[in-house]
Amino acid sequence: MMSLCSLQLFVAILTLCLVYADEEAAKTKSVLVEVAETDKIAAQLGKWANVRGKVERTGKSKANTQFFNFSNNKFVVVCFADALKLFDKGEPADLYNNKRVEISGMIEQYKTQYQIKLCMPDQVKIIQEEPTEDVSENSKVVQAARYV
Repeated sequence: MMSLCSLQLFVAILTLCLVYADEEAAKTKSVLVEVAETDKIAAQLGKWANVRGKVERTGKSKANTQFFNFSNNKFVVVCFADALKLFDKGEPADLYNNKRVEISGMIEQYKTQYQIKLCMPDQVKIIQEEPTEDVSENSKVVQAARYV
């Protein structure tokens, strides 16, 4: 016969497994949103999402909380000091400043801004800038010269 403590332990472990499974399922269903699409970010409030954008500036508080700020000032990434030890390649504020990134996490609201809390290094990745098409006259002349 199971003791009450064993039953409570079993229920606790089962609950943790179910919560983890829900989080993993939410990650696979996450929506990709550009940081400029504030309405789409707002629609994901309380849900897991991937947000892409260029980190315009970063900051560090006296308590060593780190921030990524984007051009729209409506979305921020925050990394609290206790999570910094997990970033073995350097501090997030230094690693991702002026980089185009994709951040994965739960969309939350803090005051007037939407945010994702950065807790693990695998939540952020640097992505390449979208290639831009050069339509200037000089480019057309160079392209035409290639085919002569």
